[in-house]
Amino acid sequence: MKKLNLMYIFNYLITGVAFAAIFVAIAMLINFGMTELLKNFLVWMIGGGILGLLSLIYENEQLSTLGATLIHAPLTCLTALICGWICGYGDGSILLLVARMIPFIIGIYIIVHVILYLLRRASVNHINQQLNK
Repeated sequence: MKKLNLMYIFNYLITGVAFAAIFVAIAMLINFGMTELLKNFLVWMIGGGILGLLSLIYENEQLSTLGATLIHAPLTCLTALICGWICGYGDGSILLLVARMIPFIIGIYIIVHVILYLLRRASVNHINQQLNK
């Protein structure tokens, strides 16, 4: 058996959640039809998949984190705004949609990048400790 590490376990966890989400959506559609809740769920499931694919830009070693973010952020905003529009978050107003969603998107970017910074800093500190031994 492979040595279990946190990322290995996390990958299986995410795979299980994804399959459960798909099968629950199908079951809800069969049993209840297309409800507003199911519509929102499906839109954000598809949007989340697109956002996950967009995040592959961070795997490009030729781009700095800043460069990747400058490509990723507008595409993420566009995807989220389209999902929000389909779900009716703007009540028919693009300006209201943007006003409601952009602060939330910026907040998520700040949180993610602070966490990534702290993880990288901890990794650098660990490597430096190993080198100093």
